[in-house]
Amino acid sequence: MNKANEIKTKILTWFDAKRILWMLVITGITILLIFDNDSVLYQRKLSREIRNLRDENQRLAREIRENQNLLQHFDRYDYLEKYARKIFYLRKKNEDIYLIKRPDSLQR
Repeated sequence: MNKANEIKTKILTWFDAKRILWMLVITGITILLIFDNDSVLYQRKLSREIRNLRDENQRLAREIRENQNLLQHFDRYDYLEKYARKIFYLRKKNEDIYLIKRPDSLQR
């Protein structure tokens, strides 16, 4: 019976050592995945920021193309006058401008 108790205690200590090892491994992986400087959460944050910056870059490139196109049209005086009347509601002397707002245009 003494031998049986020795074997039992060896098996239990082996399982305890294995359990402690697994707890250390799981704790280490958790620290690496969550709390490290190069953690998964930080990488996700950086990926989201990169995606937002790419979207903003595309939006700004589109605005630049539109503005360059607009500047090319501003070489002609008649287009410049038309644009100023439309955007800034400029008018000539003795001219009245009436603004008509439609219900569908208010939703924009």
